[in-house]
Amino acid sequence: RIELGEIEYSLLNHKDINEAVVLLIEKNNYQYLCAYIVSEKEVENSELHEYLSHRLPAFMIPSYFVSMEKMPLTINGKLDKRALPAPEIAAGDHYIPPKDETEKLLCKIWAEILGIDEKRISIDHNYFQLGGNSLSLIMLASRIFTEFEIELPLNQLYDNPTITGISSSLTTGNYIENPMVLLNSTVASEKKIFCFPPQIAYGFYYTT
Repeated sequence: RIELGEIEYSLLNHKDINEAVVLLIEKNNYQYLCAYIVSEKEVENSELHEYLSHRLPAFMIPSYFVSMEKMPLTINGKLDKRALPAPEIAAGDHYIPPKDETEKLLCKIWAEILGIDEKRISIDHNYFQLGGNSLSLIMLASRIFTEFEIELPLNQLYDNPTITGISSSLTTGNYIENPMVLLNSTVASEKKIFCFPPQIAYGFYYTT
């Protein structure tokens, strides 16, 4: 269960954030977490992602961060959720195109899962900073298995969340088959949850 209030609380503990609202939105038939923030100064999405990664498990880190000058309110002074803008991917001007067919196909897969134009995906972009999350990463692993017939371990994708990194793993075979993935390794907690899938199935066993 995802507690939106817990995510908002973590964001409000950031020294530069004055207001924070987190919503569960649907885009391209998938559900994503989106954080709307009012801050004293501009805070990069990468900084917020890194900040939350030390406080929350991966599945509770928003895929989108939207900066607001102020939160929209109804005439009764309550938050007007319907007036909040739809999140957009801020890929930036930096762009490195795919160099080979493997990278081209990976860009296409990313575009379909994330719902963005593949021409906006640079091969050094971070999957999570383009709107990806731990759940869609499982979809990515499944698509990679379908297209390349190679089952990359989820921890490999976590550690190398770029087109360049994934392509290198696929073409060189430089990865370690490890069925155990700790999803909340960055969270300071005595209790940690492990999933041990049956033989061979690995993480795909938990996709349904």
